[in-house]
Amino acid sequence: MKVTAQDIITATQGLGELMGMALPIALSFKLARLGKAVTAEAKVINEERNKLIEKHGEKGENGQIQVKPNTPAMEAFSADVAILYSQEVTLDLEPVELPATIELKPMTLLAAFPFVTFPA
Repeated sequence: MKVTAQDIITATQGLGELMGMALPIALSFKLARLGKAVTAEAKVINEERNKLIEKHGEKGENGQIQVKPNTPAMEAFSADVAILYSQEVTLDLEPVELPATIELKPMTLLAAFPFVTFPA
């Protein structure tokens, strides 16, 4: 399955909600495997994003490194994050088909796409 880094970041919450539901064991297992793979990739993406914060940011009053809004540094940071999030990632998994009867909040479904599908 080929997705973007943005897809992975967006899907982490939606997949987490799905994995918290009471589902048949076979479906739960597939979602757990998918969730583990997505979480591992999200960690790598977030580590790279943190490097960009360090590159473009400055220490704030609280001692944390921040990228100040409305500055050239923020523009450069945003451009670098856009490049990071557009990177293609290949996962050795297929989308998980959810039963047509499952009830999901629209935001959960939207966040989990393209990692889940419904029967045709």
